[in-house]
Amino acid sequence: MTISSMGAKQADTDFPVRFQYNVTYAAADRTGNRVVRDHSLDELTARYIGILWDDGSHKGNVKSFLGETSEILAGNRFSVFTQDMLDSVIGTLRERGNSNATINRKMAALSKLLRKAYKMGDIYSLPEFRRQKERQGRIRFLELEEEARLFSAIRAKCEDSYRLSIFLVDTGCRLGEAIGLNWNDLQGSRATFWLTKSGRSRTVPLTRRAHDVTQIPRGA
Repeated sequence: MTISSMGAKQADTDFPVRFQYNVTYAAADRTGNRVVRDHSLDELTARYIGILWDDGSHKGNVKSFLGETSEILAGNRFSVFTQDMLDSVIGTLRERGNSNATINRKMAALSKLLRKAYKMGDIYSLPEFRRQKERQGRIRFLELEEEARLFSAIRAKCEDSYRLSIFLVDTGCRLGEAIGLNWNDLQGSRATFWLTKSGRSRTVPLTRRAHDVTQIPRGA
């Protein structure tokens, strides 16, 4: 509502004046927006990989995935990652023999990085990431005799590899989890894994066979 020069209230001018105020306010707000500049994928990786991923083997894999994507993009700089760019990356990975499951893992890393860059104002548009359909793998269980022959063949090559193979099979842990164990993590018939993919520790019981293969001189 405004006041005329005569001091009388003019309700009929209320909407036009308020509308003009809103337009001016929005225009002033837009002038403060950050200017988006072109970046390469390598630059975005270097800027955010330490923030988005913890140190460990997974971070190393992510760095490799993003490095391969950057190589496919030929180091080109961008302020928007287009759908055509994403399709080109996926197509090239498939031509190189990557399975859909592998492509999904690589695209998960790329998506996480680009979403962070978008949130920070480094790019102003994101493509649509669609999960590739993965084939259902066939699960086959070894018979006891087959397992015995497999472990026997491994043992003939390397005693340490044999012990590690037994431990992996009987505990169900990942290779990196087993390698990351310290002696103090083995207590009686239990093993505690601290370096896990989820970031949460877990303790599992040891079978007699898994317990036996850990009975080696410390420092050996």
